[in-house]
Amino acid sequence: MTWSRDQLVAWVAQVSALPREAHLEILGVRSAVSEAQLAGAFHALADLTHPDRWRHELSPGDTTALVRAYSRVTAAYSSLRETFVAQRERARRMSATQPIRATTPPPIAVSRTITLPPKPATTPPTTPPSAVARTRTPTSGDPVGKAEAFLATAEAAIGSGDLATAQFNLRLAVVAAPLVPKYRQALADLERIIEALR
Repeated sequence: MTWSRDQLVAWVAQVSALPREAHLEILGVRSAVSEAQLAGAFHALADLTHPDRWRHELSPGDTTALVRAYSRVTAAYSSLRETFVAQRERARRMSATQPIRATTPPPIAVSRTITLPPKPATTPPTTPPSAVARTRTPTSGDPVGKAEAFLATAEAAIGSGDLATAQFNLRLAVVAAPLVPKYRQALADLERIIEALR
């Protein structure tokens, strides 16, 4: 579709008469518009009204008015597009902070106790306390430290009756340190108890 010079001048006058906040009207779209529809409307309008397309057919005054109107179109599109981007970002943040409840069963009252293997005895440190604190913090290079942290979380979950969380953390412990048999054994014991409770 192409416009005549008169249609373009009429459109420029129409856009110039609209308030600056009338973004939807400037782009010629309804209030219930998707992001794809908004982009399509903007690009279609840009194809018709871009000042470079009309530079040889308009007087200097009409060209100046067209540039102003076109800048309002790009500002309206930018503003509405930022709204969509902000909504997507807000939805992403909300989904990242919301716990996933559909896959986590409610806590079960447990009448049986689980016997986990005892923790290995620790020897008194021969290094300064600040170095000990650093060595006990699980890092990516310390899979057993990570596994021990998961085991401690699993033990706390068992104590509160949350077997699903305990099972999840024991699985993480097995993944963190697959060559340490005590984590596999603790997971197997817990899964036997869970199966017996079903």
